[in-house]
Amino acid sequence: MPLINVPFERVAVDLIGPIFPVTDKGKRYILTLVDFAIRYPEAVALKTIETEQVAEALVEIFSRIGFPREILSDKGTQIHVMYVS
Repeated sequence: MPLINVPFERVAVDLIGPIFPVTDKGKRYILTLVDFAIRYPEAVALKTIETEQVAEALVEIFSRIGFPREILSDKGTQIHVMYVS
C-alpha cells in the first residue's frame, strides 16, 4: 500500500463491542475511524451495530472531515453491507 500524505484520503474503520458495562444511554458498541496520513482518531458510541446506525455515524463524521477516497475495514457485516448497497 503506498504512503498517504493527504489527510482523510484513506481511513480505517472498525467496530468494537459489545462493551460492558453499558453506558447510561444504553450504548454498548464503539465505531472507530483512524486517518492514515495524520493518525487522526474518531470514536462514536452506538446502541446497536445495525447497518443504518453505523452508516449514520459515518456520514456524521464525514460531514465534518470530508469524505475519504478509500475506506478500509475488516469487512464486518455491518460495514460490508454498506459497500454492497
